[in-house]
Amino acid sequence: MKISPKLHRPEAESTMVQLRMTVGGKRIKIQSGINVPTKAWDNKTKKIKPLNKSLVALQGELEEVINNIKKVHALMMVQELEITPLTFKDAIKRHKDGKEGVSEATLTFNQWVKEFIKETADGQRTNQLGLPIGHRTVQKYNTVKKHLDAFSKKVWGREIRFEEIDSRLLEQYKKYRGDQG
Repeated sequence: MKISPKLHRPEAESTMVQLRMTVGGKRIKIQSGINVPTKAWDNKTKKIKPLNKSLVALQGELEEVINNIKKVHALMMVQELEITPLTFKDAIKRHKDGKEGVSEATLTFNQWVKEFIKETADGQRTNQLGLPIGHRTVQKYNTVKKHLDAFSKKVWGREIRFEEIDSRLLEQYKKYRGDQG
C-alpha cells in the first residue's frame, strides 16, 4: 500500500500532515494527527526536515502513524475482510482507539465485553439515570467476564463469536456454571 504524505494547507504557517492513498479504487485522505511548521516540510522526500530534535521526533511519530495504517491494511487482508474506504477508515479508528479487532465483523463477544467494561470503568457509560456506573458494578462485570472467558476457553476452545450466541450456548453456560457450584 502506497501512502503519500502531503500538507493539508501548504500556504499556512503550520498545518496537519494528510495521508493520501487509494483504497478499493478510490482515493482517500486520512489526517495523521501530526501538525508541522510548513517551512520544515520537504516536498520532494515527503518528510519533515530534521532541523532540530523536536522535528526529528515529529518525523518519527509520522512514520509510526504510517506504519500503523499499513499494519491495519495487512490485518484486513490476512483476515480477508472487504476493504472499502469506509471499512478501512473504521478499522484505522478502531486501531487508534486501542480496540481489539480491525473490524466489528471480527470482534468476538469476549472482546466486546472487555471493551464494554473498559468504557464503563473509564466513565464513558452510564446507568439508566445518566449517572456513572460505580466501581463495585465494574468489579462484578469483571467477575462475570472471568467466568465467560473460562467457559469459552474450556467448552468452546476459543472466544465466542456473536453469531454463536443462541439458546444452546446459554444452556451450556448455565450447565458449566452449575457444575462449578
